[in-house]
Amino acid sequence: MFIEIRTFLIMLVGGLIIGIFYDLYRSLWLKRHNRNWRKHIGDITFSLLASGLILSLLFYSNWVELRLYIFFGIGFGIFTYFKVIKLMINYFRLK
Repeated sequence: MFIEIRTFLIMLVGGLIIGIFYDLYRSLWLKRHNRNWRKHIGDITFSLLASGLILSLLFYSNWVELRLYIFFGIGFGIFTYFKVIKLMINYFRLK
């Protein structure tokens, strides 16, 4: 049971990291390259880097045994970033 909880928490942190990097990517890259081929190159690069991060975290945590709680952890981490942490960052940035 300890391994499952540890893996879920690692995937939660991975989801938070992906949310942070996606927000940075969206705010810095997409404002400049909105409608040309560089946007597609950036999207593919971001997807590959995010997949590499998740795969390396999976290797570290449980030797890439895919379970349902892994996807819940990643999804909950991304959801937590966009619905809670980003709102707190925007609140303190506007003050």
